[in-house]
Amino acid sequence: MNKKTGLRILLTFLLAFTFVISSVAPASAATYVKLNSSVKKKIKANTSSTNKFHSDWRYWSQGASANADMRKVGCRFVAYSKLLAEVGYDDFGDPDGFRKWATDHKYFNKNFQEIDKTIGKAPCGYVSAMGGGTLKLEGVVKLAQNNKQDAETIMKYINQGYYVVACSARHFAYVGHQASLDAGKAVLLDSFSGSTVNPAQIVTYATNPNNTYTKFRYYSFTPSGGSSSNNSSSNNNSSSSGNSESSTSGSTSSRKWVTGAAGTYHLVPKCAPTLSLNVHTNHAISGRNVTISKSKYTSAQNFTLNDMGNGYYKITTDAGMALDVYGAGTAAGTNVQQYRDNGTDAQLWRIEEAGDGYYYIVPKVNESLVLDVNGADSADGTNVQVWGKNGSSAQMWKFYTVPVRLTYNGERTSIGSTNATISNRITFYNTPVSSCTEVGMYLYDSDYNVIGYAQEGAPSTSKNYFDIWYDINSELGVSLEPGTTYVAQFYAIVDGATCIGHNYVFTTGN
Repeated sequence: MNKKTGLRILLTFLLAFTFVISSVAPASAATYVKLNSSVKKKIKANTSSTNKFHSDWRYWSQGASANADMRKVGCRFVAYSKLLAEVGYDDFGDPDGFRKWATDHKYFNKNFQEIDKTIGKAPCGYVSAMGGGTLKLEGVVKLAQNNKQDAETIMKYINQGYYVVACSARHFAYVGHQASLDAGKAVLLDSFSGSTVNPAQIVTYATNPNNTYTKFRYYSFTPSGGSSSNNSSSNNNSSSSGNSESSTSGSTSSRKWVTGAAGTYHLVPKCAPTLSLNVHTNHAISGRNVTISKSKYTSAQNFTLNDMGNGYYKITTDAGMALDVYGAGTAAGTNVQQYRDNGTDAQLWRIEEAGDGYYYIVPKVNESLVLDVNGADSADGTNVQVWGKNGSSAQMWKFYTVPVRLTYNGERTSIGSTNATISNRITFYNTPVSSCTEVGMYLYDSDYNVIGYAQEGAPSTSKNYFDIWYDINSELGVSLEPGTTYVAQFYAIVDGATCIGHNYVFTTGN
């Protein structure tokens, strides 16, 4: 693979990216710099060294920690970390990262004990520090210490939208919110596995042999601009849209419905042309909230229109979930989320011409409503809802074709103590492979400083994807330090647009 001098490569990349942002992508030339600054803030909290936490947060186990005390008494950190992960705040990377953050911010002392005035509030403080939502400790409920009865009690709170942490004098465990809703009964995502590195098993609370849980703490979560999670009927957002005078949309026969729009897009609201429709943290978790966020050409902002016939589309996210009106609500202000495909009208949409290249996105459950940015706000993280059609800029969307998807390919990824090979698959959506002119990877330290990079021309292939991988020692010229956290980020230039992959955070072994 051809390598050029660092300065020339960096200048080339920055110039290319500036061109993309100014002429192709709906964002400003400063977007990439701001992205780096944001990521830097969050990656600092990821201080894991030689732990072996499972890649799926539901299986995080204190026994996977590199810290001996964490393995013995770290259940609270693991339970709180799982709670944060489910509501979309896992930027700390794993429970060891959250442990350091919570200790540094005086929620715990160095003996892993919660400080009296902040008991139960560490996860709330983390959400507040990261922004974009509010997590609130609503209260504590005493349990009867009867498994069947206690499981039913917990399930009542989960059905009301609360998030639950089960507690005893010696152990804490998180009760999976979506897992419980899916199962129809409380499902305990336990956190203890002794000193082994085996992931904790997901067990049903009602059959858990440990009958020592004496109480549980319950939390509500409110996304920025959204309504509290503890509203099981419709999760409506009562805030008004950009134009408070909602109106009916007129007869459907007179409206200009769009057909033949199947494809994968970034959806950009007229009121915030530098932001895109975005799934919060893009986890493959049903119920994740949908907002608008800085346009970065990331997979969290990829939405695929699937033609379902009769003028309706199912809009699916990159995680395979469907864009969904919460609870099939028909009221203005009902929240919008991603949710597992269930074939209901809450997941069917029509596309209507709005003029000047913009479109309305209309839910089948009530075609007098449209997809709407709360308050016509242009702030990163603003909530998205459905609202009465009123012709405001909060309701008009442009569709930007997504050229590629960049995903890490674990088959060729290997992590050692002083070297690593990182691999990526580049999949093409609506453009041919021949339109890709350059690919490469940047390597950052944990403070998000560039320490290595590689670039090359794109290979030719008859498929709609190709794999690419880099040996960091030989191809980036970087020798890694044992027990150190790094960040890899792939990019591809397609039709002049620089498309950026997710950040891949990895830690070398000792």
